[in-house]
Amino acid sequence: MKQKRRNPIWYIACPLVIYLAISFFVQMAAQFVYTILNIPRISDINDYEELWEVAYTIAAEILQYTTEITAVTALAMLPIAIWMFLKDRKEDVTLGKVQTRKLPIGNYGVLIILGIAVCIGANNLITLSSISSLSAYYETTIDYLYSSSFPVQLICIGIIIPISEEFIMRGLVYKRMCNLITQRRAMLWSALIFGIMHGNLVQFIYAAGLGVLLAYIYESYGSLKAPAFAHIVLNLTSVFATQFDVFTWIFYSPLRMAVVTILCAAVGAGMFVVIQRMKTTILQDLI
Repeated sequence: MKQKRRNPIWYIACPLVIYLAISFFVQMAAQFVYTILNIPRISDINDYEELWEVAYTIAAEILQYTTEITAVTALAMLPIAIWMFLKDRKEDVTLGKVQTRKLPIGNYGVLIILGIAVCIGANNLITLSSISSLSAYYETTIDYLYSSSFPVQLICIGIIIPISEEFIMRGLVYKRMCNLITQRRAMLWSALIFGIMHGNLVQFIYAAGLGVLLAYIYESYGSLKAPAFAHIVLNLTSVFATQFDVFTWIFYSPLRMAVVTILCAAVGAGMFVVIQRMKTTILQDLI
């Protein structure tokens, strides 16, 4: 069976356009509901300038719910992304493209160590390089993102958002790119798109690097469950480290920061070697 002819641009962009459309409508709905709930604050205002000031304040207050709004968008997109992913997978099965090599679930423990090391190490490098000072929007985004309660952060940032992002970025965008270009180029281009989707320079750099890593994990483990699990570990590490001031403790001493960063780099490199060896072992068993 021959692969269907498609417009390559729309083939890649379709899940992203759907996600952006859902994001827009969720944000509009959130603003509408929040404004309705705050009508008593503006109903008695007769001064035009004061009205605009209150409206601006309400708009700023909505940003405090960035985490919840993003999570609702991710939840709304998830069933659509799963449906598209399963549809693509069915077509791949028909064409004989589905991977038969998968690493056992017992090997997922490596991803826990790798995720923790990468999260802490990458955040340390961002701080050491002072890149964050180049993007005021990054600081604002992080403040709003982590302004929600700890349980909300755990559920939204730690679980819902990474699962949805993996179905969209690795399960759809990356795998569809692999049908059009080489695997290495697909890793690079999908990672760049993942970075751009985060909207500021600092998160672009972090997410782009993370995108390459997660695509590599996807290919190494042969299952979307692997990058989704690694992404969850990364985000949960960030949530816990922020909540319990781990980064503050690390950044308190330049020597401590340097030691932790070097240690994270060493551990991360070691986990890469372990994953490569596990992948090689599985390949040898198939031959």
